Amino acid sequence: MAYGAVGYIHGERDGKVETAFVAKSKVAPKKQLNVPRLELCAVLVGARLMDFIEQTLKIPISTSHLWSDSTTVLTWLASETCRFKVFVGTRVTEINHKDMTWHYVPTKQNVANDIMRGSRRRPQVEIRTVLSNSGYRPLVSDAQTPRSTW
Repeated sequence: MAYGAVGYIHGERDGKVETAFVAKSKVAPKKQLNVPRLELCAVLVGARLMDFIEQTLKIPISTSHLWSDSTTVLTWLASETCRFKVFVGTRVTEINHKDMTWHYVPTKQNVANDIMRGSRRRPQVEIRTVLSNSGYRPLVSDAQTPRSTW
């Protein structure tokens, strides 16, 4: 079993739209973790991936929006960390110390789930193909969904 995160970066520079697509995965530990804890680990990978992207690009990122299909993890992120056991509390604290906005995405639209399920897609496939085949609808300025509804 594995877990991970996918980063989809969308920006505009000099009137041109630029996008990038990166993913990070990890093998789940031998010690069995329950699904919410694995989802929390995936969210932490996503938060760290966002930090990595921002440091690597060395450009200011105005907003960071991240999505998870785990309502349990999103509830943990909105709660007080002092009421959790150590495993959950330390991860929630690290995630919450980052300047990111978290949103819910339905499981069928979560492109990161391919990491857990496995995917037979070719490595060099275009990003638009990957995103459209997964049912993902871009949540960026060119999407039909207004940003205010995220």
